[in-house]
Amino acid sequence: MIGSQLGGYGGRINLVPQDLNFNRGNWAQIENKAAACASLPAERIFYYVRADYGNSTTLVPSTMSLTLENRSTGDSVSFAFSNVDLGGSNGTNQRIDAVDFLDEQGCN
Repeated sequence: MIGSQLGGYGGRINLVPQDLNFNRGNWAQIENKAAACASLPAERIFYYVRADYGNSTTLVPSTMSLTLENRSTGDSVSFAFSNVDLGGSNGTNQRIDAVDFLDEQGCN
């Protein structure tokens, strides 16, 4: 579930259904900012994504969870985005917070 710009596998095995506007909007902006961390020392920024499904029969996750951690300092942030337009009612604010956190870590 890691975007190809972050080194994730580009094949079908790495596909998780996401709302189009969320995937190409707030989520893409976070992934692109995280890709800017490539100039930092290896493994400094931990990028963890989890898809949460409502039950065992649904094929589309209801929530996408994201944790960003600076492994050198221990600073971290976590977010849970609804898998709907913009990532939910707080999706844009969470995107801003995630991008700001990555900026503070030196991802430019």
